[in-house]
Amino acid sequence: MNSVFNTSELLEFRLDDSAAAARWDELVSSFPGADAYHRAAYVLASAELERSQPVGLMISFGGRRFMVPALLRIIKGPEGQSWTDGSTPYGYGGVVCSSLDSEVAVPDVVGFFRGLRSWCEMRKLVCYVLRSHPLLVQNWLFADAPGIDFVTNTRCRQTVALPLKRWDDTMRCPLGLSKGRRSDLTFARRNLRVTWNTISDHQNTLEQLGIFRVLYENTMECIDAADFFHFPPSYYERLSTLGPDVGVAIAWYGDCAVGGAVFIAGKTYAHYHLSASNDVGYKHKAPTLLVVEGANWARLRGSRALHLGGGMRVNDSLMEFKRRFGGENYQFGNVILITNRERFNSMCSFAGGRWPYDQQMAIVSPISA
Repeated sequence: MNSVFNTSELLEFRLDDSAAAARWDELVSSFPGADAYHRAAYVLASAELERSQPVGLMISFGGRRFMVPALLRIIKGPEGQSWTDGSTPYGYGGVVCSSLDSEVAVPDVVGFFRGLRSWCEMRKLVCYVLRSHPLLVQNWLFADAPGIDFVTNTRCRQTVALPLKRWDDTMRCPLGLSKGRRSDLTFARRNLRVTWNTISDHQNTLEQLGIFRVLYENTMECIDAADFFHFPPSYYERLSTLGPDVGVAIAWYGDCAVGGAVFIAGKTYAHYHLSASNDVGYKHKAPTLLVVEGANWARLRGSRALHLGGGMRVNDSLMEFKRRFGGENYQFGNVILITNRERFNSMCSFAGGRWPYDQQMAIVSPISA
C-alpha cells in the first residue's frame, strides 16, 4: 500500500512510514501555527496510547491548506462489531492552517469540514474528534457555518499559559509569579537541584525519561488515575524522538529523584506536558521549581509562552496551582464530526462506552499532576 493517498483536495500520509512522516513534517513546519503536537513523532507517540493507526491528513480548499494529525482506532460496538473512529492525538494539537487562524472565514470552515467528512466517509469512520489548540485561538472551529449540521462542539474549559517576555532577572522567574510562589521557589532552590536531558544525547534523554516514568507511574497510582494515563514505555521512547523539542527535568533531593516534568516545544510555544512529584518533592516545592525551570528552558529557546494546560476538572486544585504563576487564561474545546449517526448513537447508549461516547468524559484535559 502506498504511504501517501492523494485526491484533488485530500492528501493522506501514513505516519508509520518514515518517508511519509518526513514529508509530513516538512509541510507542517512551513505553517505559521505549527507546534510540537503536529509533529509526526508526537502523533506516533500518541498512537502508542490509543493502540491506533497514525495518519496525517491535508485538506486543501479555497487556496488554504489544513493539516490534521489523526489516530484511527478500532472500537467494539454494542454487539461486538468492529467499527473505526478517529481523533486528533492526546493533547492540544487539533488542526493547523497554512494561514493565520484569524484569517479563516466561514466559506473556509464549510470547505474544511466537508473535506474532513468526505475523508471520514471514505475511511468508514463512526466519528472524528478534533481537539482545538487554545493558544492559536481557533474560534473558527466553533463558528456557526451553513450546512454543517453533522458537527457538534463543546468549548467550555480553560487552560493557562505563561508569557515569557516578562521575566524577573533577579529572581530568575516569570515576572507575574505570586508572592506565595516566589517563597516556594526560594525554598525549593535551597533544597533541590534540577538536571536536564542532554539534547545531543538520545540515550541520556531515554534515561531521564525512565526516571520520570517511575515518578509519574507512582503519582498515577496515588491519585487512582484512569488506565489511559498509565503510559507504556513505548510512549516515552517515541516522545524522545522529538529530539531538541523535548525537555526532561528531574528534581533531586540529595541522590533521590523527587519530582520531574516533561516539556515539549514548537516554533512559537512550549508546553508543560507531564509532571509528577512524590511526598518529598511536594514537601520541598518541586512542582513550583520545575515549572519555573521549564519556563526558563522555553524562554531560552525563544518561545513566546509556556502553556501549562488545565485541570482534570473545572477549577480544581491542579488548575489553581497553574493560575498562581500569573499566566493568562485561554479556552479549548472539542469538535465531533459525526459520520454515521446510527452507530454513534449506539455507542453513546452502550454501557461502558469510551470517550467521546461517554458524555461524562466529553472533554479531557492533558494531565500535569
